Amino acid sequence: MADTDGEFFVVLINRAGRETVTQDDITVNVGPGDAVAWDSTKAARFVWEKLSKRSLIIPRAALDEVGGKAWAHPGVTLRGDSPASQLLTSYLDTLASSLPRLSQSAVAAARNATLELLIGAVRPDTVDTPPRAAARLCATPSTGSSNRICSTST
Repeated sequence: MADTDGEFFVVLINRAGRETVTQDDITVNVGPGDAVAWDSTKAARFVWEKLSKRSLIIPRAALDEVGGKAWAHPGVTLRGDSPASQLLTSYLDTLASSLPRLSQSAVAAARNATLELLIGAVRPDTVDTPPRAAARLCATPSTGSSNRICSTST
């Protein structure tokens, strides 16, 4: 990373094993399903044992587009048991297998979806929030009709 142009925010997602990441005097122990962020412009130390991981490398400029300065700092952690973190990691698994076949416009949409899911997983106002009693997702067809497609979960 040190030899690349630009600044990056990296989210290390632990798939199996254990890793300890230290940056800016912050040390985070990461277990399976957990994730930690680090800044490519600063020195970091990584110690691992039998590790399988995925790294999401995001240009700082992309984070600036979505207000990342407020929450994108070294040591930000995502707990593996958080539903928002699980959604992000499941999405990335799917994206990894389909990315080579996506059109350019689909890649742009996938980029935006990745950033939105990361925001949902990282922002403090979404951490440890109890689920709503019922979430209602509705979409109105573009034809302008009053028919709605809805999904309700309880």
